[in-house]
Amino acid sequence: MASQKAKVPTQVIAPGRPLTEKNDVVAAFLAFLERDMRTHPERMGGLSKRSIARAVRLTKGVKVAEQESVPNRVSF
Repeated sequence: MASQKAKVPTQVIAPGRPLTEKNDVVAAFLAFLERDMRTHPERMGGLSKRSIARAVRLTKGVKVAEQESVPNRVSF
């Protein structure tokens, strides 16, 4: 598997508690996925019926409003 070389801005706010910008992390991860899919298309495949059923079960009752957006700066 390819190693990720993207740099993600991180600030340590307490011992063992890094703070990162979510958008940067997501963008880096998506760029990694894109490179891997272009380099190794044979690795791609569909989701199993079991995986789809699990996703449906885990998201049951979750309400999403289309007008909501994720703020630019998010921390956990």
